[in-house]
Amino acid sequence: MNHRRAGFTLIEVLLVLSIIAALMVIVFGEYQRFVQRAVATRVAMDMKTLRTAVYSYWVDNYDFPKAGMDVYDPGTDDDYGFRWGVEDDGSPGWNGPYLRKSPLQGPYGVVYRYWKSYVSGTFRDGAGGTIEVDNVKVAAVTISNFKSQQLRDLVDEHLRKLGLGISYVGYGGMTDKYYITLVLWYEE
Repeated sequence: MNHRRAGFTLIEVLLVLSIIAALMVIVFGEYQRFVQRAVATRVAMDMKTLRTAVYSYWVDNYDFPKAGMDVYDPGTDDDYGFRWGVEDDGSPGWNGPYLRKSPLQGPYGVVYRYWKSYVSGTFRDGAGGTIEVDNVKVAAVTISNFKSQQLRDLVDEHLRKLGLGISYVGYGGMTDKYYITLVLWYEE
């Protein structure tokens, strides 16, 4: 007498589950890379918009925008440094608004802050080389709050390849987050 069993053997079930798990790992990895590329693209477009606004301001005022927390050109109490873009900052040539709204936050919890100051250190250029600066006047945006070094480095590489400026990357020990300082302009 032949008895046909209904159902699957344990081996068959484990085989199917392992195939599904392997496919999920592949799909999740691709999804993560897609999200990181999307973040890099969005940050790059935000920086392109900011760079255009900063240079438009310069055309009208023959100087870069004032910013809060500024060493050589103190602005308002605007800690993120974007007030100049959306409201008159008192500069004689102000012809804004230069931005539709203050871009305080980017994708994935990334935070932007515009500033002007003097800097010293080693920056990276779009060709992958380094530029040494010593007490040079700059207009810059710090892009902070990256959760991983990998995402920060991907965004930094994207920004430099697009020629949006030279950059410095770092890690904020107190905030436990990674950051990029993108120099939009520097005095040579």
